[in-house]
Amino acid sequence: MNSLTLEQKLFKGSTQLGIILLCVLVIHNTIFDPLYYAVILEIIGLAVLLINFIILRKRPPSERQIIIFCVIVMLLMNLGWITTGGIDLLNATVYFITSSVVMLLMQRKYYLWIGHFVFVNLVVLYYLESVVNPKIFGVTMEMDNDQLASDYFAAFILFSFGGYLLAFTKMNYIREKDKLEEINLALHQTHETLNDTVSELEEKQLELAKTKDLLETMVEERTQDLAQANDRLLNKNQQLEQYSYIISHNLKAPVAQIKGLTHLLPVKDSFDKYHERNN
Repeated sequence: MNSLTLEQKLFKGSTQLGIILLCVLVIHNTIFDPLYYAVILEIIGLAVLLINFIILRKRPPSERQIIIFCVIVMLLMNLGWITTGGIDLLNATVYFITSSVVMLLMQRKYYLWIGHFVFVNLVVLYYLESVVNPKIFGVTMEMDNDQLASDYFAAFILFSFGGYLLAFTKMNYIREKDKLEEINLALHQTHETLNDTVSELEEKQLELAKTKDLLETMVEERTQDLAQANDRLLNKNQQLEQYSYIISHNLKAPVAQIKGLTHLLPVKDSFDKYHERNN
């Protein structure tokens, strides 16, 4: 019941309101103003409303159900019009309210048919009241023809203007509602697009975070490798320094000994003579 159309919501509201109104009228016409034929008509209308209300509690009203309901209501209204003496202010008001309710309950494609029905219905009522003068429940519809034509002409103007105004208002409401639904749909699509974009950005951000963690891990590993290489170089340097120290220390004594022995050798001239003599 949450996805009811405008006509279905109006049908539900008018059904509940009609039940309350007819209950009040039945009680009034039974206790305070005994009109038993009116009570019978009101009980029939109340039964129709109760049946529709029971169906409404089970499922949303269908288009066919609304049409049948409107036809029954219009028939009861016509019967009430005939049985209460013909056109007067009360009947004209009830007829206008009833036709307005029918206009509200029907969909836009039926507006032309409703207008034709209201016009033909008024013509039939005028014919019955001006020519036939039926007598139902002891009530006659006889009235002065000049006054009758004037009253029906005023009623026709009222229904035509009121029906046009009501249809224009409802169509504008539906048009604005359709525009709002289109805007809402566009906003919903934009919201979904934004959600998709946000999801993509979150995925990209997650990928960037993973890449950042990977780079930090690689930098840390490379730093550790460089630190280890630096430590090895320092160790090699220390070993070379120690080796050069040992070499220089070990060579210092023999060099000193050789240097000392060179002082024991003869001078150059004696050495040359010594060499020549030996040769």
